[in-house]
Amino acid sequence: MKKSIFIFCLLAGWAFAQNDIIILSPKVGSVIDAEENQFYEIFPKMKQFVSAQIFMNEDAHYEARIVHFKKRKRITITQSITMKSFVALQNYVNQQPLFSDENRKKKGIDVFYLRAPKILNEMEKPQYVQMQIANHPKIKGTLMAYRNDSIYVQTHIQMEKFSNTEL
Repeated sequence: MKKSIFIFCLLAGWAFAQNDIIILSPKVGSVIDAEENQFYEIFPKMKQFVSAQIFMNEDAHYEARIVHFKKRKRITITQSITMKSFVALQNYVNQQPLFSDENRKKKGIDVFYLRAPKILNEMEKPQYVQMQIANHPKIKGTLMAYRNDSIYVQTHIQMEKFSNTEL
């Protein structure tokens, strides 16, 4: 009897601790992906953005759980959002045009950093490449390998190694 009461209390506490997912706008749904973030500029300062969800916690406060890349690792951060900011963001997104392939091309949206691993795995190696690395000049050389999110390019001087999140 005591055991079943304990389990009931544990499950009830777990159920009350759950946060509700809030849909910012029907245009983005319950999960904001990288392309939607770039198009609607929801989190414009977030670099290497992967996805986000907005929750309302038990205190009726909004929070965004944002997933992004930082130094090759997926990091999840929680950002508090005031009711005023949430409503302003919601109105802003609702006033924007619908996200479509045509609008994506007009705005020049590209989330290459999410597609890069698949592209690099499918490329034949060795192969001559030109790559733009963050905060570096363009690298020209022979792509020798892609392993564990690391890219190996043989330039005319030396073997260069860098992360695919730096592309």
